[in-house]
Amino acid sequence: MAQPQQHQKFETVEEKFTRLKQVWENDTSHLSSVTQSVQHPAYKQIARMGRSVVPLIIREMKENRTGAWWSYALHQILGDAGPHIPEYARGRMHLINDMWVAWYEHHHGPKRGGDRSGRPMHSMHQPEGRREKDATGDD
Repeated sequence: MAQPQQHQKFETVEEKFTRLKQVWENDTSHLSSVTQSVQHPAYKQIARMGRSVVPLIIREMKENRTGAWWSYALHQILGDAGPHIPEYARGRMHLINDMWVAWYEHHHGPKRGGDRSGRPMHSMHQPEGRREKDATGDD
C-alpha cells in the first residue's frame, strides 16, 4: 500500500484532495469492503482536511455517484449536521449519494460548488483554528 507522500510545495485544497484521492483509489480499487477502504491513510488524510474539502467531495459525488465511499468522510467531518441516512438506504450507494448531494444543495445551493481552482465555496471554508458556531458552517 502506497503511503501518501508529504509534498514540500504549496498545494491548494483541490490539488491535495485530488492527489490523495488518486492514491486512495489506486490502492483500494480492488477492495469490495467499504470498511477496509476507508481505513486507508490517504482517505483518512482527506477526512482530516475538514470542511474545506466538503465541496470537492460533493462534486465528486455528483460527477461519479460514489456516495457510500465518501459518506464516511463527510460524516466524520460534519458529524450529525449532515443528512439522516434512514435504515432502508443503508448499503444502497446511489441512494446515499443522492441524499448527500440533495442535502448539500439544499443548505449551500447547487451553483456554489467548489471550482477547479481549489477555492472552496460559500462559507464551508473557515480559517485554520477557527471553530464554526454551528455544524453547517453558516455563522
